[in-house]
Amino acid sequence: MKSRHMFMKGAVIVASIFLMACGNSSDGTSSNSDPGAGGTTPPPSTTFTPLALQELDAGSAFSAALAINNNGQIIGISEDATAAMKAVTWTVDQTGQTAGAATMLSPLEGNAFSSAHGLNDGGMVVGKSQLGAETVPVAWSPGVSIPTALGTLAATTSGAAYSINTAGQIVGETQIAIGDVSHATFWNSKDAIAQNIATLAGGTISAAYFISDSGTIVGESNDASGTFKATVWTMDAIGVISAPQVLSSLNTTDIGSIALGVNAAGMIVGEVELASGELHAVMWDTTTLAITDLGPTGASSSASAINATGTMAGWSNTTGIILATKYDSTAPTTHALLLDDDLTFSQAYGLNDAETFVGISGDQALVVIKK
Repeated sequence: MKSRHMFMKGAVIVASIFLMACGNSSDGTSSNSDPGAGGTTPPPSTTFTPLALQELDAGSAFSAALAINNNGQIIGISEDATAAMKAVTWTVDQTGQTAGAATMLSPLEGNAFSSAHGLNDGGMVVGKSQLGAETVPVAWSPGVSIPTALGTLAATTSGAAYSINTAGQIVGETQIAIGDVSHATFWNSKDAIAQNIATLAGGTISAAYFISDSGTIVGESNDASGTFKATVWTMDAIGVISAPQVLSSLNTTDIGSIALGVNAAGMIVGEVELASGELHAVMWDTTTLAITDLGPTGASSSASAINATGTMAGWSNTTGIILATKYDSTAPTTHALLLDDDLTFSQAYGLNDAETFVGISGDQALVVIKK
């Protein structure tokens, strides 16, 4: 799988956003009786209304929606009139099933590009600002288009912020030295110093992609062999982050895994790469440490986000085309396509508790609202 380091999370690697570096489980065991079995071909959904989101410029060639909060605020990226990628925010009326115009979230002064990756229900947005090869982790306060630069693990190193919880705690990745590899990073607030989160034993590269309101952090780390593995960290009441814990894989022969989202109940979602190269959407239970294969047999898939009730956003290519897909933790072998159009490339990257999904269809940002 292709590594998405440095700082590609949420930037929509359109050919397949989640084809990334991953790794094996710590013990090679599986909680599934039939690993890799997955479910049946998902039917197109008729229970959702898709809305194309307005781009920053009418001539924009690309946009994508990456996350949504419970108040209907959406964040993502869109090209501006100069074809430069900018962070944007939209607001959707989930009852009236309408969406507002795109509002730009500016990069830092002197920078050319920005991207928004995560937000909380209070409207705080996190992401990155970029000039050339240098990226700076940033946060935009509600209603403010100019970001605040977050600290990095070393002076003038690059980084990106990917997720922020209700308490304003932020996770992402930053370099530990100029031009060096990235490490999972934690900020207790937008004004706090950057804290290095431990890698797996012997590992040198890591990233934290999501933090829950309870302080569970998920992402990836490589180990002493250089293999990337789905990883979870937990935070205690006084803010001490635990040592990393490897999440199990499906088979002893799997190439790797990555964790991308977690809900308050401790259900984690992500993907595993099988020895065949096939990606499978998976779900882990942090209480039992069991792993559930969500991926349809004979097709690649991924789960990128999970809401409070266990509904998941992702994609699958059972039909031979990558399509936005809904997964359900209560019926893990059941899949539903989010769009009636099952011929156009689409992926779902985020959702909220009302089951409003966001992602991309073709090359345009999309919101899909439950009827």
